[in-house]
Amino acid sequence: MNNVSTPLPEQNRVRITTPLLARERRILTALLMGPVSREQADRVGRVSNSPQYIATLRSRGLAIACMRQTFINEDGTLCRPGIYQLSRDSIPLARELLSVACQGA
Repeated sequence: MNNVSTPLPEQNRVRITTPLLARERRILTALLMGPVSREQADRVGRVSNSPQYIATLRSRGLAIACMRQTFINEDGTLCRPGIYQLSRDSIPLARELLSVACQGA
């Protein structure tokens, strides 16, 4: 007999205890509109370290993939910039996080 119990969906929900920072809200709003490059996330979030804010959003339970594109830049150097994309499964949580942020603002 299998002793592993399957948690109910309510038990899987992330409890929102801390509202999003303004920078996180701006980046998450952009992610809801579609894929965002690291440079775009820096501009939209008005930050220079968007990977840190992506990590913070991930720690809140959001699934954000980072896909790498390979190309040669203007200097002839091979580079692999990241493109962030919010998982479809994370859209409801993202909207909830933004909703809570708007209620607290």
